[in-house]
Amino acid sequence: MADQLHSFTYGLRRPDTFRQALNFNAMMQDPTKEFLQRREPRVTKALGSTYLPDLWGGIMGTADYDKCSTVLASCVDLTMPVDYMTIIRRVSGVVAAFAYCVLVKELTDTNVDLKDDFDVRQAMERGWKNFDQRAQEANNVKEGFGCDKSQSWQTLRDIGTEPDVKAKMLAIAKLAGRMFESFGYHKKEHPNEDPEEVTGATTGLQLDRVLDSELALLADNDTEDMQAMKILQGRATITQMAGKEEKTRGPLVLALDESASMHDGGIGASWGANGRRTGTYAGRNTWAKACAVALTRIAWSENRPVRCVHFGYGTVVQEVPRDDTKALFEMARSFLSGGTSFGSALKQSREVVGDLEADGFAGADIVLITDGEDYDIEFHNREIDYMDRDDIKLWTVAIGEDIGADNPVRKRAERYTYAADRQLGNSHTATQLAAGLDKAAMATDPNDIN
Repeated sequence: MADQLHSFTYGLRRPDTFRQALNFNAMMQDPTKEFLQRREPRVTKALGSTYLPDLWGGIMGTADYDKCSTVLASCVDLTMPVDYMTIIRRVSGVVAAFAYCVLVKELTDTNVDLKDDFDVRQAMERGWKNFDQRAQEANNVKEGFGCDKSQSWQTLRDIGTEPDVKAKMLAIAKLAGRMFESFGYHKKEHPNEDPEEVTGATTGLQLDRVLDSELALLADNDTEDMQAMKILQGRATITQMAGKEEKTRGPLVLALDESASMHDGGIGASWGANGRRTGTYAGRNTWAKACAVALTRIAWSENRPVRCVHFGYGTVVQEVPRDDTKALFEMARSFLSGGTSFGSALKQSREVVGDLEADGFAGADIVLITDGEDYDIEFHNREIDYMDRDDIKLWTVAIGEDIGADNPVRKRAERYTYAADRQLGNSHTATQLAAGLDKAAMATDPNDIN
């Protein structure tokens, strides 16, 4: 059964036929429709196209040239950069879908003679240049979010093509990558982390632990596709294992200010095509989310559970499971707007820690990232008193606006770090912020700070 699952999931990640590709990759639908409307208006379905199946066969390296009725497959072979062949043809169907989209866009141009191999090759060379830009963006995602190559392309797909959103998320990834490097973090060795004992059942992505009852559904033609998707999305039941690894510090809770003043908008501000901010603001929310992403990656490596408390006037709690790049992306994309209430954020963060204490972790860290302050000092002090009682350390980061020296979230923090608006256009600020947070996400006791 395990071999059957591996074989099927490999095909799911890398759909060989054009029909499979259209079913598994929604991003291919719009470019395909536009091509048909402009180049083959009499064709109503993509599978009836003279050109597109050949194009896909060329991208995947599965074309039968004796049966191809167009020059597209051979032109793909002649123009595809060698560096991309493996990941497109052997690793990820998402990457192949990106390649298809950029090539179809070029071939949709009615100035390209689809029967002239020279014209087609020139169009494809332009397309591969655009693909190279997508590859650079995927690499930024990989470096910033800490995922592998295949996941980085999936995340790039999830980011979408809306210019402002895309530029903002790529900026967050770039800053998070710089900040992570600035931490100078080296993962600790965990000699006893291998699980040794079955303790129950849970859900997850570990294919070697999927229950036989779940695998059995792959043998049924009626449930095979749906079950494989369930397993790949981590929704299948797997065995829960436990090892002898010692517990370290408890959860990391990120309290992220998403009030209106944290918005990257600002008067006269707009995202440029290069992912840099123009106008009066340099991106307070972008820097806050970059901090959160970098800290989460370290906490994951230290086997610490991570929760995010998004706050304005109200709060929204988000779980960020270990190595879940999609959850990390959703954390970075979130924005509530509204006002600022430290007290509510601290109270909610402390309650989140309490909910996790049953898992056996001792101590926790709350990182408050904000651009302002409220003045309910009594509320703040009371919450921080509770935190001290429960061995919860508070770390405060102010972005854009300095917090008053007498405010408890600054005065009583384990460490306070501040970056002014004028510093947000400088990449060295990543190093500054990292220096203020270098122990917050690590599993060692912050009392060891020099």
